[in-house]
Amino acid sequence: MEGEDPVLVAEIANRLGEEARRVTAAKVLLNLQAKVNARIKDLNQEIQLLREKTIKHRLDEVERLETADVLKRKTITDKIAALRVSAKKKRLDRIATLREAAGIAHSLGIKDPILYKLDKISGASPGTTQIMTDLTTPAPQLYTLGFEALEAEIQSLSARTSDDPFIPELRDLEEQLAILEHNRKVEQLKSRKNDDPFIEPLRDKENELAYLESIQNDPRTVITARLDQAAFPPERRIKPKRPLVVALGLVIGLMGGIFLAFFMNFVASAKARSVPEEA
Repeated sequence: MEGEDPVLVAEIANRLGEEARRVTAAKVLLNLQAKVNARIKDLNQEIQLLREKTIKHRLDEVERLETADVLKRKTITDKIAALRVSAKKKRLDRIATLREAAGIAHSLGIKDPILYKLDKISGASPGTTQIMTDLTTPAPQLYTLGFEALEAEIQSLSARTSDDPFIPELRDLEEQLAILEHNRKVEQLKSRKNDDPFIEPLRDKENELAYLESIQNDPRTVITARLDQAAFPPERRIKPKRPLVVALGLVIGLMGGIFLAFFMNFVASAKARSVPEEA
């Protein structure tokens, strides 16, 4: 910079440089803060999406487990109902069989079990051995039990209010059904208040978010340029250059004098030519 007052010019140059550094630093900080804010916004959105996704996954898992439990309960309930129906039919079939056998026993006059009677008379008659052999085969006829025993069993079966104690696999099925009524995994998922510990990348994002939010943008810590040397007034003035001015004055004066001499001579010659013509 050049000016009439070297000290003032140097001060202006130094102030311009400092202002340029300040403005540049402010722009750098503004851009940096904009990028930090954008990243903070993205992290918040990512964290929110992770939480929403985890909640949805948990609820989907609860629904899946509950649906599976409902299906299992329905299957077991249907099987229990089928077993009860089957047991009732078998009991009714047994009653019908016993009634038929009791009718036969009545018609034959068999009141007590034949085997019981044969045990008493087994040593009295020589022909009873063959009779015992026939009656003690693996599948003796029911009527041989006697109508009293048969009617007693018919009465007992008819008075039965529930067949459950006589269904061998029923209790195991009821136990399975009771377990399904309280699915501990479903209860645990429903009672969960915070899913954050189960989101694997969440902590890394939270740490990055905390770091970005802790950044302090201090203009004094931002260096955008380095000043090699401050502006200072020169020891001697640069303008005007007197030797140059004198030399230019002499050259211009000489050229002007020559031009003026030629011009005056031209004017004098023109006047001299015009006088005779007038005479």
